[in-house]
Amino acid sequence: MTSDRQREANRRNAKASTGPRTAEGRARVAGNARRHGLRAASAPDLDASEVERLAAALSRSDAQRLDHGRHAARAILRSRRIEAAKADTLSAALQRLGFDAAGSGRAPQPEDEARALSACLDEIMKLNGYARRAASQRRSALDALHSGHWGDHP
Repeated sequence: MTSDRQREANRRNAKASTGPRTAEGRARVAGNARRHGLRAASAPDLDASEVERLAAALSRSDAQRLDHGRHAARAILRSRRIEAAKADTLSAALQRLGFDAAGSGRAPQPEDEARALSACLDEIMKLNGYARRAASQRRSALDALHSGHWGDHP
């Protein structure tokens, strides 16, 4: 349980924590939560026409199956975005180490190499969590699509 003294210290510290005060600081932190958009409950940046095209193909244009087809299509497209984010992460790590697309470049210092690869691995591990979720959503939607449970909302 928090003591009264600790609670007062927390209040004093909170009053001092006002966040960035300059326009530059506010602009810098404005995108903190938007790294790759994979945590969003829905994926507003997925191409709606691509979702519909893929959903129609998955549901064989059957209106009763279309909702499940859309759900599966969004999960498939989200999986593609995740794989692209993994590739971008690895590419950025290689660039930080001085390698170009052809794989040539300067030999990195061992400490720099370890730091860059560790950061890359951490990010890829996070992306793998998103990939597992997308795969689970895809399996659920495809199971519903193929089982004929039309009343179950994805």
